[in-house]
Amino acid sequence: MDTRQMLAELMARPFLTRADLSRRYCRDISTIRNWKRKKLLPRPVEFYGPLWRLSDLIRFEKTKCFRSMMARGDKSNGKSKRG
Repeated sequence: MDTRQMLAELMARPFLTRADLSRRYCRDISTIRNWKRKKLLPRPVEFYGPLWRLSDLIRFEKTKCFRSMMARGDKSNGKSKRG
């Protein structure tokens, strides 16, 4: 995707930054960064940093994975806490 196409998409759809996700989920930005690194969040669009499509996040928020992440709090590592 070239820059012109990327800009057209960014202007046509709502996107959220790491800071936006931090506020939306009441988590530190470092937690959002860790969730992205561990691929626990939907895949972002990379344009001067990660940007998440609001529609992807809304769909993700309806999953068991999301509810589990939020229940665990900031120490989420994507693994079960059972021994």
